[in-house]
Amino acid sequence: MSKAAIRQAVERSLQTARSSLTGWYRANCPECLNRTGKSDYKQALSINVRSGVFWCWKCGVKGRISNAPELPPDDARGQENVKIEPPEGYVTLASEDGRTSMALEPARAYAEKRCPRHMWFDTAIGACARGPYAGRVIIPILDEDDHTWLGWVGRTWFPSDKAYTYPKGMNRGNMLYNARALREDTDEPILVVEGVFDAIWLWPNAVAVLGKASELQMEALATTNRPVVAVLDGDAWMEGYAMMQRLRLHGRKAGYVRLPPKLDPDEVPRDWLAAEVANAY
Repeated sequence: MSKAAIRQAVERSLQTARSSLTGWYRANCPECLNRTGKSDYKQALSINVRSGVFWCWKCGVKGRISNAPELPPDDARGQENVKIEPPEGYVTLASEDGRTSMALEPARAYAEKRCPRHMWFDTAIGACARGPYAGRVIIPILDEDDHTWLGWVGRTWFPSDKAYTYPKGMNRGNMLYNARALREDTDEPILVVEGVFDAIWLWPNAVAVLGKASELQMEALATTNRPVVAVLDGDAWMEGYAMMQRLRLHGRKAGYVRLPPKLDPDEVPRDWLAAEVANAY
């Protein structure tokens, strides 16, 4: 589809669009079928009717329809996700080499503490024993169809003043770890956490914002039909409260859990957390 045809299709999609938290409208993307081979029925397309800028969370198409007075702030839109290559020396721990390599024994020992072995295949968790990221467990961040690497998180298994690292070119505010969970057809709440290991601990019903939630991530959370519960680290509970309020004001079923100070979601008893989540909304 040409750029002009895409713009015309986006303009037509406004007829069935719905408003969103930040003044952007959401509609089914007319370009997803061409780019991904699958039609969009989840209203992944965001359209700003004031500026004319549009962007699809799923296929990445972006542009601007006519008569746009001005562009929105950069921090509200982010940049289009680009394909990120796995780091040099990356080996999946679920593979034969990952399971047997002597050099990766420390990686396996660390990974088991944060990600049970039966989840190694589903999460594609791996590690590097060589290259610039040697000594780090690697957690890929994949697109919703699990075909493309959008980025990755590297966690050292050695003592370090820089425990976590990310690849160059990765825009954390443009993606959610385990974003496909937003599209699951279930009434179970989706839990919003900060880090990838928190999401793995609460798998499969958690997404990670990889720090603080961006406007684009809030847009994505607003599209899910599942209840949303913020389960941020103990010292960030006010951010979780604010997230809940914004989603509720937009008509979403939302809540938050206030963890004890200085504790992460994977440091509290599961039964206690489950009870708090059930009472959050």
